[in-house]
Amino acid sequence: MKARAKPLPMTVLSGFLGSGKTTLVNQLLRNAGGKRLLVLVNDFGDIAIDEDLIDARDGEMLSLANGCACCSMGSDLFDAFDKVLSFSPAPDYLLIEASGVAEPQKIANFARAEPDLVLNSIVTIVDALNFEQTSLDPHVGALVRRQVAAADLLLFSKTDLASSVQIERLKKDLQGLSKAPSIVTLAGQGDINDLVFGPNLFESLLEMQKDHPVASPSHSYSKPHSHSEMFQSWSYRVNGDISLEAIKDLATKLPSDVFRFKGIFSNREDGKDYEIHRVGKRVDFKRMGSGGSHNRDARFVAIAIQNEALNSRMMDIQSQLNAIAFGR
Repeated sequence: MKARAKPLPMTVLSGFLGSGKTTLVNQLLRNAGGKRLLVLVNDFGDIAIDEDLIDARDGEMLSLANGCACCSMGSDLFDAFDKVLSFSPAPDYLLIEASGVAEPQKIANFARAEPDLVLNSIVTIVDALNFEQTSLDPHVGALVRRQVAAADLLLFSKTDLASSVQIERLKKDLQGLSKAPSIVTLAGQGDINDLVFGPNLFESLLEMQKDHPVASPSHSYSKPHSHSEMFQSWSYRVNGDISLEAIKDLATKLPSDVFRFKGIFSNREDGKDYEIHRVGKRVDFKRMGSGGSHNRDARFVAIAIQNEALNSRMMDIQSQLNAIAFGR
């Protein structure tokens, strides 16, 4: 197997039986936006890719019309990952749809042990209508609670069938199981891809630069802009090196409403280029490959639920980044 130029980001999609993973996978595929997703499933009996997305079938492999692909994981994870990493053309993201009775943390551990994979996040779908009952079930309750505890991000399904009282009680119960932030509804959210896989940093900045050209590299700017009625994002740019520890501290202290934070920067301590990723409360770093130069400009993107009261706090992040870059 030929080594990849950079690790393949892997997202584990978890959730108990009937929670809505199939619906979300199809939604992610429909809104891939030109990115190649490789969906790995336990068995084709566990997931039904919409027929109009399928371009061709070949045994355990589905070629999808939007350039994505779906294949069966089978019982041997090591063999499945080997096939994934040899896949051509190489995917941009790997999405593992875990079985409804699977332990997502165990699947995620494979990414931590494989140098050509990097764990992007564990996303768990919570059935707002039935979670309370299944979490207390003497046979499966412990598993359902572990699926929640392992998550970096919780997504609620079936909120249209649950009462507001049920949802508020559920949110309170989940706080005792997980520190992960929760998105209360998935319905009709095309840009949910940004939350599951992370924002496309470079495209966001290019779009922003078209509207607000920068006169010189020393200028920095921040612009909040809406992707939909539900989500809002902010983009930042800073000229100069940044301390890894300082940016880690900033990312850790971001408002809890910020579900995603991603950036690239040159680390002042060792002169190397790094990526920073925050999903929920988890903050990770990884070294960028030799082809990942960003011309010494640090760039960051944050995503949160629409909240006018959050705007001023997120605009202040630009000043904090500037201070970090100048060593203040």
